[in-house]
Amino acid sequence: MGWDYKHVDQQFEDLKPGIYRLKIVSAEKRQSQKGRDMLALKAQISGSALHVWHNIVVMPDHPDITNAKLTAMFDSFGIPEGDFRLGTYAGKVGAAMLRTGERGYLEIHY
Repeated sequence: MGWDYKHVDQQFEDLKPGIYRLKIVSAEKRQSQKGRDMLALKAQISGSALHVWHNIVVMPDHPDITNAKLTAMFDSFGIPEGDFRLGTYAGKVGAAMLRTGERGYLEIHY
């Protein structure tokens, strides 16, 4: 391969848990590992190049939990309640608490 390689040190942002402004980059309907419908959001952290992903799994056996998570998302990003036109979500700005999850990554909590 003809390439003039030069070592580049990589710097990674180290964001701490806290409240951040987020902008939705994408929203899709997907299937969870157990085959349930879920809303998959990708959001960019304001002032950063970092993104966070947030999945809201639809749980027919626990509608109160599903509705609480959807309500928090709708309220945070100013999306009309019950609006599932996912193509309109990109660009919406809101705020959320980012906490370190079980796998060591920042996760969205409203």
